[in-house]
Amino acid sequence: MKIKTGKLFANSANSKNKIIKLMTALILLVIIAPMGCQSVSHKKAQKDNNPEYQHPHGTAGASGNTNKQALINRITNIKLISWPMPATGECNADLEGSVPPAKFKLSYREKGKDAKIIENNVNELMQNGWEIITRSEGGYGFEKQGEFVELNFDIYEELSCSCNDDSEKNSTLINVKIDWSSGAPPITEGYIINKGARDEAFPVVINGRVAIYEFSFTIPLPAGNEGGCSSKLLAVFSLSNPLK
Repeated sequence: MKIKTGKLFANSANSKNKIIKLMTALILLVIIAPMGCQSVSHKKAQKDNNPEYQHPHGTAGASGNTNKQALINRITNIKLISWPMPATGECNADLEGSVPPAKFKLSYREKGKDAKIIENNVNELMQNGWEIITRSEGGYGFEKQGEFVELNFDIYEELSCSCNDDSEKNSTLINVKIDWSSGAPPITEGYIINKGARDEAFPVVINGRVAIYEFSFTIPLPAGNEGGCSSKLLAVFSLSNPLK
C-alpha cells in the first residue's frame, strides 16, 4: 500500500501559513488600536479645550454657515439710505425720516473710542463724522467710515400715500432695527406698524465682503383707490471678512 503524503504536507503548510498571518494581524491590532484611540482623544481634547477649534470641514449651524464664516470682527463702513417708490395711478408716495412721528436712535462704538448715542438729531450725526448721501432719483441717508465694533440702530420713518391733490391720505410708520456686536453677523428686523399691529418685513440680503440688506415696505392707497405705494431702505456694511 502506498501512502500519498504530498497532499497531507501541503495542507499542513497551508495551515501553518494561515496561523502565521492570523498572529501577525493580532499583533498589529494590539499595536495600532491604542494609537487610534489616542488620536481620537487628542482631537476631542482640542475641541473641548479650545472654543475656537474648527473641524477641518467646518461645523454647520442652523443656517448652514460655519462658525468661522459667521464671525464678523469689524464693520469699516456703514451706509443707510431710504426712498419712496412711485405710487400707482394719480397718487403720490412720500417718505419722512426726520419729522415726528418719524424718529431714529443710533448707538454705536468704534475701536478704542467711547460708545455714542445719537437720537433724533441730524446735526449731531454730522458733528460725529456722519456724511449725507443721496440717490439720483430721490433718496436720503447717511454714511460713516470707521472701525466699528458694536452698533444698534432703531429707525422709524413715515410712509404716506396721497391721492386727489392730497385730499385723500394714508400714512403708516415703518421700522428697521439693526443690531450687531463684534464676533457675530448683523441681525436685522423690519416692520410695518399699522394701528398698533406690527407686520414683519424681511430683507433681501446680498452677502459678501460688502453685505447689503434691502427692505421693501408697501401700504395700500387711501380708500376708494386701487393699488399701493411703497418705500425701500438699504443698510450697507463693509465687513472685515465676507458674510456667507
